[in-house]
Amino acid sequence: MVHYTDPPEHFNAVCPRVWDEHAPLALMRERILLKLRDFGGCAYWCAHSLDPFLIAEEILPVLEPSTDGEDAESISSQEEDLPAAPAAAPLEAGGPPLDVATSGAGDLAQPKSASTFGGRVVPRAMPSSESAHPRALQESRFEEIAAQWHGWVVVPEYIGGVPTTRELLDSGVCLPKKHCFWKGCQWTGSENSARWTHIRNKHWSKVLAAAVAYYHDGLSQERHLETVLNQVAGLITRRGAPLCCVSIDRRSLNNLWSALAPEDSVESVVCFSCACSHPLVRPLRGSRIS
Repeated sequence: MVHYTDPPEHFNAVCPRVWDEHAPLALMRERILLKLRDFGGCAYWCAHSLDPFLIAEEILPVLEPSTDGEDAESISSQEEDLPAAPAAAPLEAGGPPLDVATSGAGDLAQPKSASTFGGRVVPRAMPSSESAHPRALQESRFEEIAAQWHGWVVVPEYIGGVPTTRELLDSGVCLPKKHCFWKGCQWTGSENSARWTHIRNKHWSKVLAAAVAYYHDGLSQERHLETVLNQVAGLITRRGAPLCCVSIDRRSLNNLWSALAPEDSVESVVCFSCACSHPLVRPLRGSRIS
């Protein structure tokens, strides 16, 4: 069932309230009921409410009850026996985006690439592994790179030469600001630029180069590489619950202090007379508090 907020070009059911308020639509009621007997579903236009319960109360008395009793599994099992759908014809200049077939004026258009079963449209989805779309190829590169990384991702695989464990992380051990994601690599550092140089020297590959080259040329190569690293890290971390431990909290607070420690950082200073809080950047003039 599809809901339209505006009058659709083709439809086979109309809200009864609309019949009462629009006289021309009342003349189409018989034609609509005939269409409902031809189609298993309906395109339903309700101009008053988006409440699904109200829509169901108005449209269910109009639709005929189903007699086949088929469920999703029976449709899926029998859909395999359907003949293969013909390939769509190439697009002509100024032509429609889909090659559709219509049985007459006012009938619902159905794409040729979809199969019909019991009056229902069964779409045929293409798996991403078979798609030639550039984004699908980029996702496959992320999977290949993720297979080369260790599972910790957000913390080093080794801390001080010792393999990382949950007990070690819960003990509050000091973590480096930056580390390498590849398995068996114990590189650590304090800047992203140093990590970029390490990856280019030690872990560069054709797959990584293709993933970096995917993004727009207007951005720097360092931004490309950092984007790929973030995408692959997100792919791995989304496979389970996020890692939380005392060591990560300690590193986060340390990074926050490093960002707020410089003299030109933004401060929130409280006045002892009126208890009002004002922003303050000490090198700048015009602050309401000093």
